[in-house]
Amino acid sequence: MKETGEPTGILLNRAQELVEQHIPPLTLDQTEKAIELAARECVRNGLTSVHDARVSPLMLQALRELIRQDRMPLRVYAILDGANQTAGEGMA
Repeated sequence: MKETGEPTGILLNRAQELVEQHIPPLTLDQTEKAIELAARECVRNGLTSVHDARVSPLMLQALRELIRQDRMPLRVYAILDGANQTAGEGMA
């Protein structure tokens, strides 16, 4: 809060979780669009590769689909999120 008591809109520490639990999860299509937009912004700013250490199964599926469709302009080193109970399912 500001000194005047007016909220700043910034969520500190674990307060984000109070809001996140009310936001519906993204669909595969929404995830693909978000990743593609972020990747293009990275490339626009001169990046050629990134690391992501909290990739969910849905994000991995979206990344694979973007690569398959030749829509991924960036190399991504993806690490599955170990906290996700389903992270390793279907990885054979």
